[in-house]
Amino acid sequence: MLIFTENHGYVSTGEIQEQGIHNTYLAELEKEGTIRKVKRGLYVLTNHEPRSSLIEAICLVTDGVICLNSALAFYHLTTFQPLAVEIAIEHKRKIVLPSHPPIHLVYFGKKRFETGISFQKINDGKIRIYNKEKTLCDAVYYRHKIGIDIVKEALRNYIREPIKNLPKLIETADVLRVGNMIRRYLEVLV
Repeated sequence: MLIFTENHGYVSTGEIQEQGIHNTYLAELEKEGTIRKVKRGLYVLTNHEPRSSLIEAICLVTDGVICLNSALAFYHLTTFQPLAVEIAIEHKRKIVLPSHPPIHLVYFGKKRFETGISFQKINDGKIRIYNKEKTLCDAVYYRHKIGIDIVKEALRNYIREPIKNLPKLIETADVLRVGNMIRRYLEVLV
């Protein structure tokens, strides 16, 4: 049971096997009602206290990164609260999602996926999330999907922040091929 507490209430069959524990032990715990199956290969303690939906989502999509509206909301760059946690995964990766928490997968190419990943501590856990500059670049890139008004609000709020890194924003924008658009938005907003 220690493995469950070390992993914030969740454990995968792969992690169980790495510890030298046989899968039949999981079946016994599930039969007793101590754990429940969340999805194929992932189990949670039944008395597990729900945490932040961001932490829950990252536990379910282990290689994913919080992105777009969810990242904008995390950094307080927008007042919009998404109905589902938006998680980026690498293109061609397949994931089976449970019904809760609501998760929306966004498929990124390798370069876009690997750029700007950071780790943030929240409450009792750590999440993989894109840094502010990468999040803003993605927002501009996906502006027609998330809404131009949200993009403007996010950029305006970023510019108003006392601690910002405009050179890093421009550099990230150039890497992700949205440099000219970011520069145009900044010229209008500054």
